[in-house]
Amino acid sequence: MKYQCGIIRDLMPLYHDNVCSEESRGAVDEHLSECSECAEYYGNLSDSRTELVIPEREQQKAASFKAVSRRFRHGREIAVMLAVALAAVVFVGAIIITVAIMSRTMQTVKYEDENITVTKQQNGDLVCRLNDTGWNSYHIKNVHVNSGGDEKLYSFVRADVSVWGALIAKKGTFSEFTVAYGSGSGYEGACTADYIDRVYYYTGDMHGIETLPPEELAEVIENSVLLWEK
Repeated sequence: MKYQCGIIRDLMPLYHDNVCSEESRGAVDEHLSECSECAEYYGNLSDSRTELVIPEREQQKAASFKAVSRRFRHGREIAVMLAVALAAVVFVGAIIITVAIMSRTMQTVKYEDENITVTKQQNGDLVCRLNDTGWNSYHIKNVHVNSGGDEKLYSFVRADVSVWGALIAKKGTFSEFTVAYGSGSGYEGACTADYIDRVYYYTGDMHGIETLPPEELAEVIENSVLLWEK
């Protein structure tokens, strides 16, 4: 069946894109084999269609690449924010753990430049004062000592502070604890301040110090600092 050139040329774009029916394709093929003008027309059409299709495909590729790049950039930004947040959490957690450990780790307050003193108050209390530091715990041992045939009562004291407490201690501050209560405090007992003859600051182990033999107790006294004497 013969078709006019106008009809064939209308079918050429569909023919070129391979979206026409087999019947239409057969009609175009037959016409192009017989009509040189339509064959030339189709050749020009093919060139122009190719020029149009290539940029369109390139634009689609570029758009796809940009979309992927945006997603990648957005994902990278999220990853960076998550990494920063995780680092902050780890850093804060490390600080909290470090402070907790330092708060539980005790160290003995050292005697330096008369930073530890004992004074007797108006009510008779013997009070130990620690300058430029606080304390978390203190230890007191009262020991009966035979000195030159006389029975004496010596009090050995020691203060412990946490590593964290020592770190944050401020100059000019002080802390106190009572070594022994005086009669003016209403306290009665054999170990009131009225009976104590000396107060020593001892940084060693006080366990069993009250039962040490005289020679070992003498060594403890030698390694102690006399803070107060009656």
